[in-house]
Amino acid sequence: MNALKCFVHVSTAYVNVNLPRGSYIEERLYPLYIGEQEVHHADIVEDLMSLKPFSANVRAQMYLDMWDFPNTYTLGKNLTEKLVASYHKQYSLPIAIVRPTLVCGLAGDPYPGYCGNLAGPVGMGVAMAIGLFDRLESVAMVPTHVWDAVPGDVVSSVILATAAATAAKVDFNQYRNSKIGSSEDPPVVHAGTSTTYPISMAEAFYAGFDFVKQNPPPFRLPGSKLFTIPLDYRPDEAAVKRRKFWTSWKVWIAVKLLERLGQHKTARRLKYGHMAWEIQNSAKTDRNVFFASKNLKQLEALLDAADSGSAHYKVTWTIRNGGWPRYISTNIAGMYRIVFGMSDVKGLEDNDFKFIPSRSRVLAPAKDPSGAPENDTVAESDTRKTLESADNHGSAPLMQTVSEGDEGNVDDDDDASSGQEDVITQGLKGTAAAFSTIVATGADFMNELTPDAAAGYRDQQVDSSGVIQSLSMKLAHSLTRPHSESEFVAGSHRSSPVRQMRRLTSFPAGRKDA
Repeated sequence: MNALKCFVHVSTAYVNVNLPRGSYIEERLYPLYIGEQEVHHADIVEDLMSLKPFSANVRAQMYLDMWDFPNTYTLGKNLTEKLVASYHKQYSLPIAIVRPTLVCGLAGDPYPGYCGNLAGPVGMGVAMAIGLFDRLESVAMVPTHVWDAVPGDVVSSVILATAAATAAKVDFNQYRNSKIGSSEDPPVVHAGTSTTYPISMAEAFYAGFDFVKQNPPPFRLPGSKLFTIPLDYRPDEAAVKRRKFWTSWKVWIAVKLLERLGQHKTARRLKYGHMAWEIQNSAKTDRNVFFASKNLKQLEALLDAADSGSAHYKVTWTIRNGGWPRYISTNIAGMYRIVFGMSDVKGLEDNDFKFIPSRSRVLAPAKDPSGAPENDTVAESDTRKTLESADNHGSAPLMQTVSEGDEGNVDDDDDASSGQEDVITQGLKGTAAAFSTIVATGADFMNELTPDAAAGYRDQQVDSSGVIQSLSMKLAHSLTRPHSESEFVAGSHRSSPVRQMRRLTSFPAGRKDA
């Protein structure tokens, strides 16, 4: 591990969602206690792993209720952070932790509004459009509570900046010399908006309401309609439970009908959209907590001029970056593309969404009789240049390209694990191609590139570049270089992600009990 420059663990801001509602959560690790005794993460894991599934579930529920975690996901993430921190303390590894909040679609290039799945707030937009929120009583959240959503490209910038600072041994931890937290813990960075540019659930709802009203979806669940939320509305738990029960039945019937009609993709989208809605639309997750941003702002202050002045790197999300109403409209436009396959929406003056063209249209445009290509949109023209540049460098297209009407359907293979690994592989290649378009210079980095790639970057004649840009290019290089079979578990990148993770489950030796 002597060659390790940095290790960034991507966690979630909701590892401490068990704290009281309305809490201000610091960028640090919070211990778990049973009575006055601090609990060690390994003891909990070893306890649960020693039991049979039924007994483990019962005991896990006891822990959830004891510490007020809403689900095993947040508890598991909490314990994982402590495992990572133990390696940092014991082996002095250069580790940092990034905690994103509710990650949404992109706010900027290459495609504003693009989102790879329907989890989180994007799924809630789908829920509104198709009628899972069928009336006011179905809303389980207080409308004036803060909803900490964050654009996906902001999160990626925070991860890159954290990695660059950690690798350069820059101390940005604002809690190191304070009475709060342990000086031996790795630095933690919140990638969120609740303390930089907060938005309430009602604001997000009304922005979505306006867009859906202008753009009715092609189908909605029967008996549902658009409605407004009074700001003084307070959910009634029994009423919400009743509405969820009837909505579940409507979804079940709709899924079965779609499957009988051969619309398996649409049925699958509806099913998983409903599952996401069930999780998000809950009083358990409506905590109205605020995530500190001291380390985040310090990280932003340490950026050099090339990075801080670049439109490609948004480490914090503020009104200067476009504002919430515009961003939400852009994301719902992207959601319409993924879910409904719609190629046109109204109200484009209120958002920056660029429809994602298929690769066949981008790389092989139609020609008029004179032999000149037809006039393309700005988005398609820019995309063609990017894809051609990526192909010339031997990397994959910018992102997985799809044919009209097939957006988001990369799981056609009946083999679920194989389909998942295909998505992972395509995602890595897309990331590499995206990073390869970021300009970077510097003697050390240029020496690592192939001669053709180095010549291409010299031609761009850039005067300076920041640490994030350089790191981005190095990541692109590492993702596109050939790998030997010995670098992959079981001799193949197609091996199961679960089997790969089993090699990483051991705890550090010689740990000290609390």
